Amino acid sequence: MITRISGLARIFHTGSSRGAANPDADKEGDGLRRRLYVSYCPRSNSKLTQYPSGVRKLQQNQYEICGLELTSAQKYLWERAQEEMEDHCYSDALFLAQCLLRSAPEFLEARKLTRKIAIMMYEGKSLTVFEKIKRFLRCNIVRGTVVLLIKRKRLEKALLSLEYFLATAPFEQSANLLMASVAKRWNPPLLPLALFALETALTIKQEKIELHLEIARVALLLDENKTPWNPERAIMAYQQVLSLQPDHLEARQGLKNACAFLSMRNI
Repeated sequence: MITRISGLARIFHTGSSRGAANPDADKEGDGLRRRLYVSYCPRSNSKLTQYPSGVRKLQQNQYEICGLELTSAQKYLWERAQEEMEDHCYSDALFLAQCLLRSAPEFLEARKLTRKIAIMMYEGKSLTVFEKIKRFLRCNIVRGTVVLLIKRKRLEKALLSLEYFLATAPFEQSANLLMASVAKRWNPPLLPLALFALETALTIKQEKIELHLEIARVALLLDENKTPWNPERAIMAYQQVLSLQPDHLEARQGLKNACAFLSMRNI
């Protein structure tokens, strides 16, 4: 998958995946290619080989989808990804969603779609000992790479590296925690993404107190209005901690603060 994305060739090809490229691609595709920074060679029977001529005319327009403004090119990718999901073409849908996330990393719905696809493709799949060792080694390599990218403040590449890894291991806790860390360092912080990554890591470790506490901390980070952006979620997280450890001091104090923030917001 990463190899397919690395090249900056033509975006869409017609015919088979090894067929000749559209002769008008150089003229028509330059603007879209600059926006997406991806290449894609769909299978020969995919709907993705059908490229509508009217898309270029709408490139400068903005479309609000799921509360986020998208360009016509991004909208096109999102609609195609959803169509591929409906047709059960999960590999194509996953690739399209990842392409979209390269130019719109804050588009949470696309990221949720990639996780959904990864779960459908890999959940319940039994791994051999060799595959487990390979995943473990790959996880360590990705973790080290991302930590280095964070130190160098190359957050976009760090986010992409994590996204590709989580496409094969959606519940990997260390990768999800790193994604939350990158999201918090983004400017401005991608707080919904940070929360989503933490909740994904929590899926298989419901009783891990530290994860609930981190969710509460993220939920109480300040938004653009300088107020805690999600005190309701913080309250839920602190209550979960207290149900596991009733005398937890941080959870007790945090619950009081979160309730106070919520009351102030509702005034």
